[in-house]
Amino acid sequence: MENKEYIKECPICGKEITFSRKNALVASIRDNKMCKSCSLRKRYSDPKEREKASIVHKKSYSDDPSIKEKISVACIKRFFDPKEREKTSRISKKIWADLELRKKASDKSIKFYSNPEEVKKMGAAVKIALNNPDIKKKHRDAIKIAMRRPDVRKRHIEALTKVNYLGRAMDVGFIEMIKCWNKMGFHFQSNYQIHTDTDLFYVDGYDKEKNVVLEYDSKYHNNFTQKQKDLIRQQKIIDILKPKKFWRYDSVNKTCKNVLEE
Repeated sequence: MENKEYIKECPICGKEITFSRKNALVASIRDNKMCKSCSLRKRYSDPKEREKASIVHKKSYSDDPSIKEKISVACIKRFFDPKEREKTSRISKKIWADLELRKKASDKSIKFYSNPEEVKKMGAAVKIALNNPDIKKKHRDAIKIAMRRPDVRKRHIEALTKVNYLGRAMDVGFIEMIKCWNKMGFHFQSNYQIHTDTDLFYVDGYDKEKNVVLEYDSKYHNNFTQKQKDLIRQQKIIDILKPKKFWRYDSVNKTCKNVLEE
């Protein structure tokens, strides 16, 4: 038996809507239903429709645990399934192409964030949610799964490279030492940033002209766990920069050694 398709035009935008059953087409014509895109626009622009959606949403999250679980599973699927993400992205782009809708959303956000009471309520709600062990675990697991994906990690690293306050922390005494080295003819740049698709480092000091790396180890670098981390980081820096010299200065013992000569 051949499958038939029943088509009608959206009463708002004129886009073709396809139905697999005739009774669905008849019901749609009777109720003057619109396409999904127009339906979403109406929902987000009509205060009454938004209020209805809000009530249903609140009821789902407050009354029925099974509905909450279904929504959670659907959200996780939408986030990790490339096809679902692409579909969501397409719908979002279509919605945000509407300038009037974007302006309304912007005005609403400004109104919300300029109200200290609303911001305080939202902050309190987030704190309560994150103090729930189950939610914390799910959130932590979701981040771990996401960060294992190369494309997500790459975007995360790229975003971090643009954050101005990262890489500013320096050990006590390092600035004085780097000034002494630079007086002797070096041009060490403090907190030199290097990054790949998987890693981001801030090298204590790097002279690009002479291709020399300088790492300043204060007291906490003598901790066994930190030593192991330093060795892994050191090898990655060597693999990326391929320096002629890699000096590690031990501020506790006042010694400096070239690790490439070991």
